[in-house]
Amino acid sequence: MHEMLCVLMCAGSLEGQHAIVTGKLVSLSEQELVDCSGKFGNEGCNGGEMEWAYDFIISRGSKGLCTEDSYPYKAHVSSIGVRTRGAAGLSMSTCATIVAG
Repeated sequence: MHEMLCVLMCAGSLEGQHAIVTGKLVSLSEQELVDCSGKFGNEGCNGGEMEWAYDFIISRGSKGLCTEDSYPYKAHVSSIGVRTRGAAGLSMSTCATIVAG
């Protein structure tokens, strides 16, 4: 369950940032993060970290993270490490941790 929360928070935070900047809400694929971010430390439905999900998205360069429509949520690991290319929804080049205080 922890992994599911991490990928939901990761995708949701990016969707929100994108909507604030562009005025357009794009639904991103949580399932792609569950299936494909294993080499960055995430373990499908068994655990992971938001930072690792961001690392996966950054590693994809301009391909970024697929849209929810092109890579729909299944609520289970479908094909770890095998990416079915869907429509690119959003890319990112860096991220930073903001410390409280």
